[in-house]
Amino acid sequence: MILISKNDEPRSFTTYRLSENASYANMPSDVKYDLKKSLLEEQGYLCAYCMSRISLENMKIEHFQPQSLYSELSLRYLNLFAVCKGNEGQCLEMQTCDTKKSNEIIRISPLNETHINNITYSNDGTINSTSHHNDLHTILNLNLKRLKQNRKKVLDDFKQKIYNRFKNKHMNKKDTIQRMIENYEHNPTKEVYIGIVISYLKNRV
Repeated sequence: MILISKNDEPRSFTTYRLSENASYANMPSDVKYDLKKSLLEEQGYLCAYCMSRISLENMKIEHFQPQSLYSELSLRYLNLFAVCKGNEGQCLEMQTCDTKKSNEIIRISPLNETHINNITYSNDGTINSTSHHNDLHTILNLNLKRLKQNRKKVLDDFKQKIYNRFKNKHMNKKDTIQRMIENYEHNPTKEVYIGIVISYLKNRV
């Protein structure tokens, strides 16, 4: 999970949201298209939770505060994220992200910098949190074996790339590491599972 900075909501979504009898269930397809596109762009085309690659064709819209409990937030842009399908249709143990979360409430928010800074990663790809471990591990199931393996591979590949790039040179200069962090954080199309790399770099600053 990485920090998400929300952009302004699409104009078409604003117009619809303010219209009489507007509801999420009856949102016109063209408005929903604009909404999905906006969410994808501000998230760098990564799932808000597991950081896998998503697109218009394989994403869904997540209500951070569930519609079943907070209907008044169903059209609030700050409550909406783009997420993966989370292994829909598979057994509960294999489901992740919003699919696994369903109507449960989680406290960890991709919009809260403190929450994101409390996330740590182990060398085997395990994601942890000093304050919201149950949200990550149990409710979102982000330590599913496949996700752990994917994160580990991304970190291992990054370490190898850094070794090949610097070899006998020093990569410990803070300004060099900080530039790398900023490049990864602000890349319009972010690399998959990039949170584990950003965390690794921040631990070296």
